[in-house]
Amino acid sequence: MLDDLLEGNEEKGPGEPDPEADLRDYEAELTPSVQIPEAPSPSSPADVDAPAELQRKFWVLVLAFNGALLAGSLGGLYVVFRNDWYLGGRLLAAGLVCFLYGAYRLRTWDLPRGDGTKAVSASTPAESTDADGPTGGDEETAPAATTDGTGDDKD
Repeated sequence: MLDDLLEGNEEKGPGEPDPEADLRDYEAELTPSVQIPEAPSPSSPADVDAPAELQRKFWVLVLAFNGALLAGSLGGLYVVFRNDWYLGGRLLAAGLVCFLYGAYRLRTWDLPRGDGTKAVSASTPAESTDADGPTGGDEETAPAATTDGTGDDKD
């Protein structure tokens, strides 16, 4: 009998109660009954309605600025924590070059307008037009001088 208890013999005698018989099924009660929605399938790059030239320019800028961030961060870490100015300085310089390239490409990009036409590039200001015609950058736009400083011309 002692051997049966030590060996884990789980046979019960005819008069012994089953302790698991009066237990509820907690696993069924605790499983979540939440309906998990299906994730929509991602659209393919062919479904994008942006022009190919715009996509290419965008990804060039993304790569330039990501390269600048990575190289600049690693260069700073090498300089600060390892005191390795040779490698850290080169990485910082590469990060600066990538950043300047990205900034140059961004500033010279002809940004599209909402109506589908191309706007003036971001580096050149648009000319404003008024009743007299376009104003160039050579004219002075300072207000006329007044005698008493109130903005009224009293001659």
